[in-house]
Amino acid sequence: MEIYRREIADITIRRAFAIISLSLVVIGFAILLISFFDPDLGLMNIAFECFSAFSTVGLSLGITAKLSSASKMVLIAVMFIGRVNMLTLVIAVFSKEKRKNYRYPHGRNYDQLKHSKNEIYLLWVWEILVLHWQKN
Repeated sequence: MEIYRREIADITIRRAFAIISLSLVVIGFAILLISFFDPDLGLMNIAFECFSAFSTVGLSLGITAKLSSASKMVLIAVMFIGRVNMLTLVIAVFSKEKRKNYRYPHGRNYDQLKHSKNEIYLLWVWEILVLHWQKN
């Protein structure tokens, strides 16, 4: 996709769509749960509280004090999910692949050699001196 002579990668569009979809699912599920736990409150009031909780903006219609404990727990969970980001939570929970953000340096592995610690240190110092000498 191209906007204003800038190209947006397909993976970026997919991630944005996933975040929006998962966010709406969480908010919708929270609205259903709260309306189940507290059916006497209006649906628009509950929806406002859920959207406000997910966005963590701090706005309220004043019905939070009237909510049951279960509804308050739902709002707490929605606030946490909204703050951390739904896609981050899904990846953290369902990710099977362990990515390494590091790699080991190439070269000799002195642990596998059958030398004493002093010999390993001497070899290490020797290697540093040789590398320094080769640079100069």
